[in-house]
Amino acid sequence: MTALWRVLQGPGGVLFLAIVALAAVLPMLSGTPAEQALPPIGVQEAAGAHPLGTDQMGRDMLWQLSRAVAITLLICLTALGGQVVLGTVLGVLFGTLGGAVGRPLVGLAGFLHMLSIPLLALLALAALRVGGTVEALPIQGATLLACVLAVCGWPRIARDAGRALLRERQSAHARAARELGMGPIRLFTRHLQSAMHHPIRLGAMVTLIETVIALILIGVVGLGAQVPTLGALLANGIAVFDRALWWPLAWPLLVTLALLVSLGLITRHVAREARP
Repeated sequence: MTALWRVLQGPGGVLFLAIVALAAVLPMLSGTPAEQALPPIGVQEAAGAHPLGTDQMGRDMLWQLSRAVAITLLICLTALGGQVVLGTVLGVLFGTLGGAVGRPLVGLAGFLHMLSIPLLALLALAALRVGGTVEALPIQGATLLACVLAVCGWPRIARDAGRALLRERQSAHARAARELGMGPIRLFTRHLQSAMHHPIRLGAMVTLIETVIALILIGVVGLGAQVPTLGALLANGIAVFDRALWWPLAWPLLVTLALLVSLGLITRHVAREARP
């Protein structure tokens, strides 16, 4: 909790909490639901009830942004939970198998990570749509997106955790513990697992940034199954953008950049703490 509090007190944490407030608090201050159509109102002409104006269909932009931020964060944090679980389990497996088998598997995880979460997720969703299997799946919408991102996002965490575990297995104190007859489970719980903490935390933050980028790209290219994420708002803003209608693109773009900057600052803080 102390480490989390230090992160939230930093500039990245403050900015991230402000974005969370946009999703959780600001809708309560607006009297217009996101889907209620109104005459199109620009930022310059916006009344107090519509401080960010309305989009081309007359929907309140503040509500649109708040809902998009909430759904984007919910999908990405849900996916991150699956990524951390999958990555940690596979990393422990790779590290436990030892050098002859574990190192090639760690290398495979590194190769998959090199392909990047956005590319893997886009390819997976495109393959599902081309194959016509999306409608037949038992999960749809935001749940489907979270599952795809979770399946595509474990390699970095598995690679970093596996590397740390393989390195720690070769340390002097780990070899001495094995020579003294310490069993593998006790060796892991007492000596090895602590080496994975920092790599998993840092890997999780980098993976979260890549997951946010992936979800935004999915919405922009139209593979998001009509889920109203920040990417979907950006796609709508790009479609209607001109000199007279700039705010449907400008506000989602500003919030997206702020979200990525906040996560980048938090990741830098975590990386500094991870240094010996």
